Amino acid sequence: MHMERAVVVLVAALTLATPGLPAAPAETVGALLLRLQEQSAAPFIQHCNAKVPELRRALESEYSRFSKKFQKATASLRSGIKANAELSKPAPRELIAQFEQMNKESLAQSQALDPRSFCTTLKSNLSQATEKSIQENMQSAFAQYTALARQSR
Repeated sequence: MHMERAVVVLVAALTLATPGLPAAPAETVGALLLRLQEQSAAPFIQHCNAKVPELRRALESEYSRFSKKFQKATASLRSGIKANAELSKPAPRELIAQFEQMNKESLAQSQALDPRSFCTTLKSNLSQATEKSIQENMQSAFAQYTALARQSR
């Protein structure tokens, strides 16, 4: 996957300030990684709703269940972000742009696949995600980012 590339971009990116505007609380790197993972299926759900409308309810239902599992599974990770010097830093705009580009590329690739097969697999993947698998996935992403950030100093 492109996670390693995105993490490297994140490590190298600098936060840009907008002159003249009051600074809003910046989203931390850890919060960004969690938010992006939780919302990662949304564009694919929209694509599937348009291409395979008969799966709409099932997909939206699975996505809703996934979001609830995700929130529960990552609660302890969210509370631990402040304790990690790397994850508690503000997320650079460049990193956000990199993730947006990766998401566009992934969506474009999925649109070239058979919609019924892709959407059925998406529904299955959402339903098979467990709190444990979600937590392990995010712990791994946090660990990879933290290690790369420390190496780049």
